[in-house]
Amino acid sequence: MNDRLSDYELVDEPLPTYSSSWGNDVIHNEEKKDAKDRGVWLRRMDTMKQGTERIAQGTPPFLQNIVWPRIKKFRFPKKQSLAISLVALFGIIPFAIVGNFTAGHGLPLFGNLFAPKVISCGNAFGKPQNSTVGGIEALFVLDATFGKFKFSQVKVIDVAWDVGVGRGVQLLAWYYSYAVFTDALLRVIERHPASFETFTHVCLEGACLASIWSLIKDLFRTKSKRTWLLFFYMVISCSYVMGLPTILSAMTGYTSTAIAWIDADGSDQIVPATNFQYGYVLYHAGNTTFNDTCLPYTDGEDSIQKVLNLGYQKQQGCDCQLPNGTVLPYLNWTHLYSYRTNYTYDDCSFDFSGNTKTYVNASGDVANCNATVDIQVNGKSYSSINLNYTDGYCGNGKGYTYHDLVDHSRCLPDTADPSYQWGFSTMLSGVFLIAQFVWVMSMYIVWQDAQFNSELVKSGYGMTMLRAAFALSTAARWKTGMSNGELVRRDTKDLKKELYGGKSKKKQKVQRADVDVDVFRETKDVEDSDEVIGSRGKRWVISQLQDALMMYDSTSSIFILNSSLLVKHRTPSPYTFIQSILRQVISQIPIMTITHIVMFTFKSTASSDDVRKICDRFIGLKDTCIHPTSKQPYLVSAKGGTDNSPEGIAGGLTHAFVLDFASIEDRDYYVDKDPVHDQFKKDVGVLLEKAQVIDFEDGVFAEKR
Repeated sequence: MNDRLSDYELVDEPLPTYSSSWGNDVIHNEEKKDAKDRGVWLRRMDTMKQGTERIAQGTPPFLQNIVWPRIKKFRFPKKQSLAISLVALFGIIPFAIVGNFTAGHGLPLFGNLFAPKVISCGNAFGKPQNSTVGGIEALFVLDATFGKFKFSQVKVIDVAWDVGVGRGVQLLAWYYSYAVFTDALLRVIERHPASFETFTHVCLEGACLASIWSLIKDLFRTKSKRTWLLFFYMVISCSYVMGLPTILSAMTGYTSTAIAWIDADGSDQIVPATNFQYGYVLYHAGNTTFNDTCLPYTDGEDSIQKVLNLGYQKQQGCDCQLPNGTVLPYLNWTHLYSYRTNYTYDDCSFDFSGNTKTYVNASGDVANCNATVDIQVNGKSYSSINLNYTDGYCGNGKGYTYHDLVDHSRCLPDTADPSYQWGFSTMLSGVFLIAQFVWVMSMYIVWQDAQFNSELVKSGYGMTMLRAAFALSTAARWKTGMSNGELVRRDTKDLKKELYGGKSKKKQKVQRADVDVDVFRETKDVEDSDEVIGSRGKRWVISQLQDALMMYDSTSSIFILNSSLLVKHRTPSPYTFIQSILRQVISQIPIMTITHIVMFTFKSTASSDDVRKICDRFIGLKDTCIHPTSKQPYLVSAKGGTDNSPEGIAGGLTHAFVLDFASIEDRDYYVDKDPVHDQFKKDVGVLLEKAQVIDFEDGVFAEKR
């Protein structure tokens, strides 16, 4: 084995001189070339560096120290890239292409689209009489049609457009608007709470009729000008998204295939334009005059066309004679002689005595220059030399020039071969593209405002239907104080009135619920669950509450919870469990309140029904009077009834009501500023004969100063 390997061992022998020299030369030359290239590159880079340094030295420090570092750090987010792509794809590019294409000479963008429309119908002579459509009618006329379909085929195309394109574009617009509107709504919520109803429809349903209606109602409620403008824009935008299928359907359609009909004689006897064929209208031949005689081009090919060919060949090779007897080549006559005499072209005749010259005609035959060709017209022969004719059209057995037929055509349906065309209204399409461009750009502006000014959006928070459902659940619990299970089992109508606002069964106004920014923050929310917590969890909650209550001693004794009973008590959720404990604690803690006593004597003219309604409204103020800061009812309690004292010293007062307030500030707001209470005072005042009011704070007997 080793012996065989030894045959392949390298031999330390010098290479031939030519081999060593060639290799070294190649390597040496390549090194020189690389060094030269590097030198050139370095010199160029040094020149560029010096140029940029000079530019940088002249740059203001503000750009160097503030602007440029921010540009270097800036990274274009994917969300922004996607937004710009959508704006370009669905707004800018279609607007620019169609606008430029339809600008026309000296006209602005889309100028041709809004000009009167001329409807063509095939081989009409000139402009058809009923082809120009202007004004509002041009908005819906289908002036860009194609195809030739049966009714069933064109109907399938039309339905496919309405369903596929109309609904498809609406779906894309709905998705785009949902992202924009939800971000904009988060921006609004950071300034002030949004109504529960608007948040529900916008964030769960997007652009829809319910969203439009709730936004319209908010236009009459909101006091912020920026919010009013945003909601007004959202109403317009939602309406646009809802109407997209109708707009796209209106700008397309199908129509009967029309052909040109000719009223050649002005007698309203119209015939299809296809009945007219290209031909030659004959006027006279020698002394014979023709009356509207026409030879179709196919019939005259062997006669009139032959005459045309014959005349051309004669002009190339024959002589002619003038009336003064001068004989000369016809080409010389036309090029020179006719300009110097008073003769016309027809005065130089080929038929003169002694004319024996010949020429080669179009068929390759030799013919005499003085030979004539006869044509057949109405069964008679006429010399072609004397034939007077013009190009025209043959129809109805007569000859017509183009001027006889121009502007005498009408576009009417093809009754012989009925069919349909499908197409677009270019004017309405232009209106749609302009509206689409404005909508896309305005949506982009609203979206960018939220991206740069909303803290929630900047933190990466994006609204989804699932998140909206959780947020609404939280807001509903805060408004009603119920658990999720209780909300689910609550009567829908009552719950809707409590959350959306309206009037209760007693026709008392109920303050609507709001969604504020705290819903999206980790504050004042208690994790809710439909699971029942175990005894270990209950004991932990009790121990925490006991530690907190150790600091309170209202009766010189420490308040102790009955732990064993609470542990055994089965509650539906941790939230409800804690609520039940707090209710027990609060019920044993004395609260300092302001008591407000009101006594009425009603007029004798007041009916019992009116008195009953007023009393119910008074008691209902506990739920309808809403605090301006907390947005919650602030009356601690409200009760009342009819006087039943046997002492007989009521002084004529028949009804008494007792209201409790948690503070003097709440009492003062109720008396002086609460709009619900103000309206109640106006309504009850017309029924009262007498009223007395007294307020006091429990346990305070100091004299009023």
